[in-house]
Formats: sequence, structure tokens, C-alpha cells
Amino acid sequence: MDFFVEKSDLLKELNFVRNAVEKRNTIPVLSHLLLEAEGFELKISATDSEIGARTTCPAKVRTKGTAVIPALRFLDIVRSAPGGEIRCRALENNWVQVTYQRSSFKVVGLRKDDFPKLPDVPKPITTIDAQLLADCVEKTSFAMSTEESRFVLNGALLKLHPDGVTMVATDGHRLALAQRKHQLPDLKQEPSVPTSLRPF
Repeated sequence: MDFFVEKSDLLKELNFVRNAVEKRNTIPVLSHLLLEAEGFELKISATDSEIGARTTCPAKVRTKGTAVIPALRFLDIVRSAPGGEIRCRALENNWVQVTYQRSSFKVVGLRKDDFPKLPDVPKPITTIDAQLLADCVEKTSFAMSTEESRFVLNGALLKLHPDGVTMVATDGHRLALAQRKHQLPDLKQEPSVPTSLRPF
């Protein structure tokens, strides 16, 4: 693996996926990022085994390949770059060299096989206005449980209808319901989606 990427593009995507990186460090590979370079893009993946994030950014790929690199260390290196292009190159024994201008860093990574496989993203069944969804979350979030032992109550249930959206949440004591009229003409069924809404 050998690629060049603009700092601004890379930093934007790293800030996005870092929310899915394991913070407790109980399983070492979950505190790492999976980098996959091919064609004209870099794919970046992260997971903490509960949530996962995958994104891409434009890159000049000299040699395609993959690397698993410590997320926070890589983010610190990218942040410290003054701007311009950053080069990442896979070395032997899972080491990755990150260079920009006259600075060079060698970071030890892990084997690609150790990184959990993220599920494929299914095709969307419909699209919902982001403001409408945010409004439903705002109206129901106070009733979501924050107790770790009651994980099933830590989110909300989203029900989609051809003519509207319903969201309901409870912590066992309080019950919140938000209903909004919104046309979803492309909806072929009426799915109920349990959503985990714990904040990043």
C-alpha cells in the first residue's frame, strides 16, 4: 500500500470515523482504523463492535493495499501536518510509514485479518428529511434510558408509513411519542426500525 492524500480531505474523514473507535481499549484492534487504498480513493473503516463507520476520500494510489493503524496516533500525526499532501506507505511486519514535508513517522499496525468485517450497507428503502428526523429525536430523547444494564431501552423505535413517521421511546417510567406527517411515496412496506441513539 502506498498513497498520497490531501491533509484537509483526510482529516475531515478521520474526524467522522473516530466516533466509532473503541475508547476503552479492551480489544486492541477496535482502537485501530482499517485503511484500504485502491484506484483513486482511500476507504477508512472503524468499529467499536456496537457501531461502525466507513467513509472514503480521494487519494493518489501508487500501490493498492490495506493497513490497520492505531486511530488516535494516526489522527494526531495528520493533525500535526501543516497542510498539503501526506504519504502513507505499508512496510514489513504491519508497520506503516506516514510522511509529509520533512517529517516521517513509523507506526506499528495490526494484521488486516484481525479487523472485524463490517456488514454491507443495504440499499435504502426510502429517504426522510433530516430536519424531520431530528425533530422526532428531540421530542423523544428525554424518555430514552441511559442505564447500561437496560440497553434495549437506550434508543427509540422508528415506524415509517407512506404518509408519515412515528418515533417512540421509553425508559420504563416515561413514554414519549412523536408523529409527523410526511409523504414517503416510494415506501413499499411499513418497517419498524429500532435505533440506537446514544450520543457520540
